[in-house]
Amino acid sequence: VIYRRFIYWLCTIGNIPLGQPPPNMNVAYRKPMILVRSQLLAHRSDPENEDSAIVGWSLKMCYGNYHQNHRRGLAAVVEGWHASYREFPVDPARIHDLHRWLMDPIHRDLFRYEG
Repeated sequence: VIYRRFIYWLCTIGNIPLGQPPPNMNVAYRKPMILVRSQLLAHRSDPENEDSAIVGWSLKMCYGNYHQNHRRGLAAVVEGWHASYREFPVDPARIHDLHRWLMDPIHRDLFRYEG
């Protein structure tokens, strides 16, 4: 995914061996983000009210990174999987096209799309 001049490199969890990823999964000083799930989110004018107007859309991508024991500044990073997510804005004019594309069985599996 390319967003705001950054490249987010994601792999699907089905493409890695069980357990710890092999050491060659580093690219350009970054560990890959292992995609676990993705979902389209509607942002409403009143988040507490499901009937309020939709003011925007985003694609939420949940992922994990595998870290080995090391220090980052004064903090120690513990070895193991660390979960996180990113949200990428979606053009409202293209939301139906993106949804249809993600619903295709091949894309649905690849992006682990939940709807």
